[in-house]
Amino acid sequence: MRRPRSCSPWARFLWERACPRFGAIGLLLLAACSTAPLEIEGPRVAETVAELPEVPMPEVRMPPPTRADVMTAYRRIYGTVPDGDDNHAIGKRLADLEMEVGTERDITGATDPYRAAIDLYEELLEDGDGEHRDEILYQLARAHDVIGDGATAQRYLDRLILEHPDSAYAVEAHFRRAEMAFSAERYRAAADDYAYVVDHGLESVYWRNANYMLGWCRFKEGDLDRSLESFFVVAGGIFDEGEAPDRGTV
Repeated sequence: MRRPRSCSPWARFLWERACPRFGAIGLLLLAACSTAPLEIEGPRVAETVAELPEVPMPEVRMPPPTRADVMTAYRRIYGTVPDGDDNHAIGKRLADLEMEVGTERDITGATDPYRAAIDLYEELLEDGDGEHRDEILYQLARAHDVIGDGATAQRYLDRLILEHPDSAYAVEAHFRRAEMAFSAERYRAAADDYAYVVDHGLESVYWRNANYMLGWCRFKEGDLDRSLESFFVVAGGIFDEGEAPDRGTV
């Protein structure tokens, strides 16, 4: 076999040493030496690629995760996150989703529809340093009220009002507690909570109903003059808004 003429001295040296003993390797060296350098082939390849037509790629859209997918992911990581605040936030979000599912199950007549949400909220409540405790108390009161456990619902409302008097849920908590007291014919206690709602201004969506029910509490307590004051306030608000009065309620 003849050694390659275009090889470098180093390649020729390898050829001379390898060919007598390793014919196959020598052939590979010969092939390597006879191959055109990359600096020559490179521009040709680039030119070829540049001349290729553009191929439109279809837009691929992944469907958004379903609520069930999100809940499964939250269940998988809840309790495993090292940071306590992050873990609490994940648990809170999962409990909120469980509450949504409970509402839907309640509509269909399922048994104990809010159990998963209640259990998780109560677990979160045991975390003394966790955030959104007022909202957790509110959701627990709401869930127990919906399933007819008024006594437990009121205990959570009492805690919300006592522990978080400046909460965004405070006005509604007073209104809900007043409704429970009125239904139990505890008119004095109901009047106090209705008055709290009234005193917090017209901005509350419960203001008109609280005024109206405050009138009834005063009427039940025999305070006719003050009951009429509450009824007139409600009637005046209706007329100011251009609504026809409901003679069955005013």
